[in-house]
This record gives sequence, C-alpha cells and structure tokens, in this order.
Amino acid sequence: MRKFTMTHNNESVKVCEYTAAVREYIDTTKPEELEAFGHDVFNGPDQMMAALNTIDLLAKYDKNAAWNEYLNFMECNLSGMSIQFHA
Repeated sequence: MRKFTMTHNNESVKVCEYTAAVREYIDTTKPEELEAFGHDVFNGPDQMMAALNTIDLLAKYDKNAAWNEYLNFMECNLSGMSIQFHA
C-alpha cells in the first residue's frame, strides 16, 4: 500500500484540502489497488468522489462535522492509507 504525501505551507490544514488530496490519490489509484480496498473498479471512484464532494459541502456549514465525516470516509473507504502534509 502506498502513502500519499502532499506538501503544505500553511499551519492549519483544512478539511477541503484533505479531500482534495484524497481526490488526487483516487485519480492515480490503479484498479488492483481499488480492489484491495474492496471497491468496484468501475463505480468505486465515482462513488468516493461523490462522498468527498458531500464532505466539502458540509465543511461550508460545519467544519467539525465535516472533519468527522472525512475520518469516517477514510476508515470505511481507504483504511490504512495516510496523507501527510509538510510545512
């Protein structure tokens, strides 16, 4: 399993920045990696993108709720994958 690393210059990383990093990761994920996470190769990426879009919409109204949903998304969809932001 590969780790996705993103450089970040701001001290406070926002939920939408995490979802953007996950979108980039999903876009570059190979079919066999999707299957390893238990996703359908054809519909899995679209379903995950829709969920991330919903989290972004929620973040406009409640960042704490959005963060909790992001953590839930990661646990359910990409368990074991980590994103690291570097200053």
